[in-house]
Amino acid sequence: MLYYGFNAILAPLVPEIASYYHVSIALAAESIAISPFAWGVTGLAVGPIADRIGDKAFIVSGTALMGLLSIACTLAPNFLLFSAMRLVAGIAGGWAGPTSQAYIVKRWQSHRQTQILGLAAAGYMAGGIVVLPALSVVAQHFGWQSALNVLGFLLVSASLACLFILKPVHARFIVQTSYFNAIFGQFRSNPKILWLLIANLFERVENGVFTAFFPIMLRVVYHLNLDATAIVLAIVGICAAAGSIAGGSALSGALAGSIERIYQYAMFVCAILTVAIFAIKGIYLLSITLGSLYIFIDSGVRPAYLRLIGIASHLRSTTMGWNAFGNQFGGVIGAALPALLLALIGFLSAALISTAVGVFAGLAMHKASRLPLMT
Repeated sequence: MLYYGFNAILAPLVPEIASYYHVSIALAAESIAISPFAWGVTGLAVGPIADRIGDKAFIVSGTALMGLLSIACTLAPNFLLFSAMRLVAGIAGGWAGPTSQAYIVKRWQSHRQTQILGLAAAGYMAGGIVVLPALSVVAQHFGWQSALNVLGFLLVSASLACLFILKPVHARFIVQTSYFNAIFGQFRSNPKILWLLIANLFERVENGVFTAFFPIMLRVVYHLNLDATAIVLAIVGICAAAGSIAGGSALSGALAGSIERIYQYAMFVCAILTVAIFAIKGIYLLSITLGSLYIFIDSGVRPAYLRLIGIASHLRSTTMGWNAFGNQFGGVIGAALPALLLALIGFLSAALISTAVGVFAGLAMHKASRLPLMT
């Protein structure tokens, strides 16, 4: 939940940050992308090191630094230093977030991994239901600095909890291999990983389109105010968390042997839903229903994918680093591509792009399913 809050809190605070530092809204909005960019790159760079020395140190130190730098951001005398601190905080997040997912795959037994990953994903999604609204209330009444201070305190507290609660992983998961071979060499020996990551990249682009343009459509097409939009997005967030829990439980039980096939079908269904969401306009409740259904299905297969990518290689922290790289850049691409065509064809651009990448995600998973799993 706190990781979600860290990544999402700046968006509602952009007007206040712009006013405080006397910069434009557009420039202040650029600070939103700084941390995800650093997160994606760092997650990839740190993975091979975590595979060598273990994940716990990165989880604890990264989470603590995220908290301390969130507090330090509030003391920045100018926007440039504020942005620099967010960049460094994103680097810290990059070595905490992906390694925390790898830790789950290494720590828990195979039959529980999908369920635990589902609960972890639901916890992340719950940040949009609990943490973000709570921090927004703090910012509304006590200022944007107070919101970041509270977030920083919670992150530091969480890092201390991890220090005392998390157990070191078993020695058999500590891998000795060269740094660059860890990052790139496994694609030659284990191409299944590459196709799983490609499927994830396409799925994250589709999700990025939905995340960026569904709220815009609510405001522009249906003329909802901010309060009404927040209620709709809370409903969507609840569906995302419910999907993660339901999918994690179902795909760790009777459906565990059909994960790849179910993922393929889910991506094709999501592709159809995104066409309906963005192309069929004018029916308010239908759009909300379809959007909620889309995020429920999309979130429902995430735990299964995370387990697949987690056990596809013995270099699990490295693989999760690649996964984080795809997550962050897929979201950026999903937000950027439709925007280029929005003025020409409107929200049909979101429909076309999200549908295409959804189909590609299903096809990439089909290709991955035909390759052997090498652990």
